[in-house]
Amino acid sequence: MACAGLDRVHVYGLPRVAVIATGDEVVAPGGALSPGQLYASNMQETMSWLKAFGFQEVLSRIVKDRLGEIKAAIEDFALGTDVFITSGGAWRSERDLMIEVLEGLGWHGVFRHVRLGPGKAVGFGLLENRPFFILSGGPPSYETAFLELALPGLLAMAGWQGPIFPVIKARLEESVRGEKGWTQVIHAKVTYRDGGLLVKSYKTASRLSSMARKDGLIILPENQAEFKAGEEVEVQMVSLKPLSMSHTLRPLQNQ
Repeated sequence: MACAGLDRVHVYGLPRVAVIATGDEVVAPGGALSPGQLYASNMQETMSWLKAFGFQEVLSRIVKDRLGEIKAAIEDFALGTDVFITSGGAWRSERDLMIEVLEGLGWHGVFRHVRLGPGKAVGFGLLENRPFFILSGGPPSYETAFLELALPGLLAMAGWQGPIFPVIKARLEESVRGEKGWTQVIHAKVTYRDGGLLVKSYKTASRLSSMARKDGLIILPENQAEFKAGEEVEVQMVSLKPLSMSHTLRPLQNQ
C-alpha cells in the first residue's frame, strides 16, 4: 500500500461481542455442581471459537432466569458491544424470557425459530441497530445455530467472505436421513480408506461426546430428505483450523 502511495485505507474492525448465558441452573466451570445444575459450556465454546477467529473484545456473563437480571446484563454491555449472543431463554416456556426482555427494550425482531435441526429455537433481531442472536440452551442446538448462523454473521461484519471452515468431498458409508422441509446438520466422522475419503454420521450415547469428537458436519438441505450410501457429499471440517482471515477479507468499498 505504501508503494502505491496510500497513507490510509478503510478497513473492517472486528465487532465487539457480548455473550450472555441464562438459566437458574447454569454455573461457571471450575466449581462443584449442586443437584440440577450444569456448567456454562455454550458460553465457553463460544468464547473459544471467537478466540480462534481472532476476536479480542468479548464480554461474557451468566445470569439467572429473571427479567431484571437479563435486562441489566444487556444494558451493562450495550455501550461497549456491537453484537449480542445469548444462550437459553429462546423457546416458549414460562422461563424463556429473552424475547420479553428485548421487546421491553424496543428491539426490532427479524425472525424467530427456523427449520434447522438441531437449532430451531434460534432468533435474530436488532437492538439499537446492534445484531442480537438468541440461541437455545441445549448444547447441540446451540452449537449448530452458532456455527451455521451466528458465526457467519459475526464474520460478515468483519469483512469475511467465502467458506468459514475447510470443505471436503467424501463418499457416504451409510445413508443419512432428515425431515424434508428442514435443514438437518449431522455430526460426521471422516476416514481415509481404499484410496479415498469416506464419511458416516457419528452418534454416541452422549450428545456432548458426539459434539466433541466429530470431525465435521454434513448439511442435508431442506429440499432433500436423504443422502444415500455411496453418494459423494460435502463435509464442513470443523475439527480443522479455520481458514485464514487474510484469504477471506474483502475491500470495504465493495460493500
